[in-house]
Amino acid sequence: MHRVLGPVRHLRLAIPAKGCACYAALTIPLAAVTCDAHAVRVKAGPGSGKTRVVAARVARLISQGCVPSSILVITFTRRAAGELKERITKAVGVQAAAQVTACTFHSICCRIL
Repeated sequence: MHRVLGPVRHLRLAIPAKGCACYAALTIPLAAVTCDAHAVRVKAGPGSGKTRVVAARVARLISQGCVPSSILVITFTRRAAGELKERITKAVGVQAAAQVTACTFHSICCRIL
C-alpha cells in the first residue's frame, strides 16, 4: 500500500542570524525529517548535514509504514548517492535499504529512458 503524504514542500537548510545558529541547526533539519509533505527538497551548502537529514527522513517514512520500494532519493554525485545508501542501510537495515532507490539525476534518467 502506497501512502500519499501531500504536496511538495521545499526546505532550505540555512543558519540565519549569528545568535540563532543553535535554533536553525535543530529546527530546520527536524522540519525536513518530520514534514508530512509528499516530497521534500533539501537544499544547503557543503557540510550542513543534508545526508544525515535525508537518511533520517527515509528511516522515518519506513517506520511509519511507507513501502521502501516506493522511496526515491535523488542526488547530484555518485559519491553522495553511495553515502546515502550506506546511511540508510545503517538506519533501517539491509533488507529495507536494498529496496530504496538512491541514485543520481543521471542514473534515474537512464533508467527511465
